[in-house]
Amino acid sequence: MRAEAEIDIESYRAHAPDPEQDPRRARWHQERYRFAARRHPAPTRVADLGCGLGLGLPVLQGVADSIYAADINPQVVEHLAATHRSPGIEFGVFDVMEGPLPGEPYDLICLFEVIEHLEDPGAALENLKASLRPGGLVVLSTPNSEDGDTGSHPYHVYQFSQETLAGLLRKHFELVEVYSQGAPKRRRVLEERKEGSALVRLLRRLDILHLRDRVPFGLRRMAIRGATGVDLKEVREEVHTIDPELREDARWTVAVCG
Repeated sequence: MRAEAEIDIESYRAHAPDPEQDPRRARWHQERYRFAARRHPAPTRVADLGCGLGLGLPVLQGVADSIYAADINPQVVEHLAATHRSPGIEFGVFDVMEGPLPGEPYDLICLFEVIEHLEDPGAALENLKASLRPGGLVVLSTPNSEDGDTGSHPYHVYQFSQETLAGLLRKHFELVEVYSQGAPKRRRVLEERKEGSALVRLLRRLDILHLRDRVPFGLRRMAIRGATGVDLKEVREEVHTIDPELREDARWTVAVCG
């Protein structure tokens, strides 16, 4: 993770999820924090490792008395501390490879989109385990990919399938629950029903100017639901949903460990 520690703040911000520039991508991340907050009924002390620009802090502030928000990049932490002046939040530069978290043990530790960056994920998991209170949980996420090393992302060291990630986690934790996020079940149903709909095929043939792309969402939703029985809003929402059904085509894997 040393390379990530050297990224300048402007480059980091250009690639980080931005609720204003890319609200759908930001919601993917925020839903993981909401899921973590629901999964632990009463977390009082929470850590957000790899906290980035603080997308999860508003969610965590709603459930925790104290938050340790940490990142390996000093510029990111400095920027975050300057823009989130709230009591109960401690900011820090921290590398999960170096040892257990500072301070008292934690009820909940969030580690979203971090484990794929680590040179020794098993050692990091042991550090997290040592940082938990009895009954505490680690909630983490990673892209759902084929197993093995990766050269496709400049800062990813590993990529994990759901099965491989679950196997790694079970070596270090007694409780392991694995979930899918962004499995396109309704979209597949929608595409199948579109292909089987005579009305949809007729409209496509008539729409030689591709005017359907300019139709307001509400009207498109109504027309598609009438032709296929599938709600387009539900199709859009499912990319954020965290589902206990494991699916190979899920975009991300979310896991709960304790």
